[in-house]
Amino acid sequence: MFSFAQSKSGWLRRYLLDRLQRFPEQPPRKRSPDTPKPSELEKVNGMLHQTAKQNGLLLGCPVLENSRYAQLEEFRFPEKSGDALMVYLDTLIDVGLAFLERPAASRGLPSSRIDPAEIEKKGNDLFQLIQLYLRYHLPRSHYRFSEGIPLARLLEEDETLGRALAQLEEALVEKITLKSYSSEGSRLNLFAFLQLYCCLRWSRDMLLEQVPSLEMVIQSEYRLREELILAFAALIWADGQVTEVEDKVFSQYIELTGLPEAFQEGLRKRVKTPVGIEELTLSAPSPLLKHFLIEQMILLSLINNQEAWQEIELIEKIASQFGIGNQEMDALFLGTADFFDRHAHRFSFLRDNPSTREFQDYMNDKVMSQVKLNADRILREIEETKELYDLMLQATERSLSEEERIKVREQLTDIVKSIPALAIFALPGGGILLPILIRVLPFNILPSAFSDDAPAAR
Repeated sequence: MFSFAQSKSGWLRRYLLDRLQRFPEQPPRKRSPDTPKPSELEKVNGMLHQTAKQNGLLLGCPVLENSRYAQLEEFRFPEKSGDALMVYLDTLIDVGLAFLERPAASRGLPSSRIDPAEIEKKGNDLFQLIQLYLRYHLPRSHYRFSEGIPLARLLEEDETLGRALAQLEEALVEKITLKSYSSEGSRLNLFAFLQLYCCLRWSRDMLLEQVPSLEMVIQSEYRLREELILAFAALIWADGQVTEVEDKVFSQYIELTGLPEAFQEGLRKRVKTPVGIEELTLSAPSPLLKHFLIEQMILLSLINNQEAWQEIELIEKIASQFGIGNQEMDALFLGTADFFDRHAHRFSFLRDNPSTREFQDYMNDKVMSQVKLNADRILREIEETKELYDLMLQATERSLSEEERIKVREQLTDIVKSIPALAIFALPGGGILLPILIRVLPFNILPSAFSDDAPAAR
């Protein structure tokens, strides 16, 4: 044993010590008695998809809450890539701990009233996950840790755990972050989500004592990386040619796979000729991975600098081949558009990009057509909601207060959710929907009545 107290490294150790201080986590969601209990697999996929969608991990563009940036400095995360690493770790641990949830009388109580037994249990759960994650991310390393010692003490004093976490830090930086990337917002290696997904799937099976072969799971992850590359190749060949920019982007993607060099070289040769959608498969065809593949293709179409939205037809054909319906597809397009609309100030690589403007125009037209078709019903619902109707009239003559603006946004969003044809457009933030409603509804309302002040770019 020796003390790490004076160590200058160890951002992962400091992060984990902080997690121990923030137990228990949020109370479990209530479920209707008539709602069937989801399987463990549905549980991990559902929570992972919701979490990764909200924090940008699914799109390779992680968004860390502004309040957390102080912790990056406090824990001494690496500069430039620290926010991406913290978002990845948050997701890995939050979803992993959900596997181990058990009812607890103290759950949700203030920290001064937390049952010490619950803290110890959560510490044991976290240590169990740490050991699984070490095995997955460092498959060629093996460790033996002291038993019967609280995790907080191990994190502070145990030399073996300290070395293991230091190795895991290096692996995460290597596998998850992008090197030499300059942007106001951070980005992940686009294959980081696949690694996280496969790690959680393997960990879940291990916790259920199914003991799957780690080597086979890692090979499955590699196959998924190859399949994603082929899907990208089909997209790039959509217009019958590969530009110099596209070729450069694609070469970088192949390098990011982390596959052995022989496999990478094989992929480079394969994509020199057109790839048809009939060749595309998904060896682990879960709905979550299908969504991930389609959303990554949408993102690629935004950053390859095409002057026109030429790939949209191909993306829709691939989605259809994977059994994704039109409404589900609209949700994926809108989810991507809404995410970047709300966080545009973080992502300089999408600014002044012709493809991004084409995509935004496409989504605006799609939303506009549906709003116009349902305008009469929207107006009826507004008139029946007296407070909303009065506020919208007042907004034509004066500026609404912040509280009033929030009410207008929330009540308009509730109305849209009640209309089946528009429910899909009621995404978080309303960044696409509400400005279009302003133009369609017969109220002379300034956009500021619907828009919150954008947070300052970091």
